[in-house]
Amino acid sequence: MVFGSLGERYQTCGQPTCRCHHGGPKHGPHLQLTYRGEAGKTIAVHVPQEVAEPVRDGVEAWQRFLSAARELADLNRLQLWASRAAARAPRKR
Repeated sequence: MVFGSLGERYQTCGQPTCRCHHGGPKHGPHLQLTYRGEAGKTIAVHVPQEVAEPVRDGVEAWQRFLSAARELADLNRLQLWASRAAARAPRKR
């Protein structure tokens, strides 16, 4: 799994005579992984082309994990609410 989100970035290069500086298309797409760091600040890192596919697979695995964790958390919440309601229900004698 890889924690984060993937995006594509286009940029201008460092050559002032390049088409990207004069209304032409920018260079890219360049794959970028973004995630929230420990201090709460968003961090973006360039993903080299040679590891792009494994990173994509890892991010997809992370998303599947999050989906399963949310589903489990919802089921736990519903079960807790149901057990609380059952405990509060008046009992027949």
